Amino acid sequence: MAEDLRDKLGAQHLPLRDQVLAALRTAIIDGDYLPGERLTEDRLAEDFGVSRNPVREALRVAEAEGLPRPRRQFRRELDVCESSR
Repeated sequence: MAEDLRDKLGAQHLPLRDQVLAALRTAIIDGDYLPGERLTEDRLAEDFGVSRNPVREALRVAEAEGLPRPRRQFRRELDVCESSR
């Protein structure tokens, strides 16, 4: 029985990075963030109620998928692309 529980417990657990990524995808697709809108780590962390670290990790994955387009500046900022929607 203990082995059966081990397989089930935590099976649905997702890292915070993945939860933030899913919420970001949904927000972009639903139009909560409009094309060309500036997204910063600070703003997204506040919007999702998490620290900047999981947001930073989620943004790396999202950038690789082409969801937001990075702005090259001192601080990390991104723009939502029209093709993201």
